[in-house]
Amino acid sequence: MSENVAVSSVEAVEKSFLKWSKEFQAAFHDILRLLVIQIVTQFLLYCSNDSKYRFFDSSFLQSLIYLVLGIGVYWFVVRKLLLTLEFFDEVKVSEISPEFI
Repeated sequence: MSENVAVSSVEAVEKSFLKWSKEFQAAFHDILRLLVIQIVTQFLLYCSNDSKYRFFDSSFLQSLIYLVLGIGVYWFVVRKLLLTLEFFDEVKVSEISPEFI
């Protein structure tokens, strides 16, 4: 009897870990997408007018950190709150087309 309980709790932990890993993967993709867009934009601004724009100046890095924190707050606070309030249904990562991940 205790063996079945141990197996089911291990399965529950594995299921929970897989759910979290998919959520982290989706959040990571959002953060990576943002970083690439911001860095490419800053590089193009720097190339167009290097006397006005610096490539990695403090304001750029500060805004980059704030945007990454904002995405993290969305994924791990706001989204969880909206799911708890049943504001929208959770979309499974497997249901999303690969080009949107």
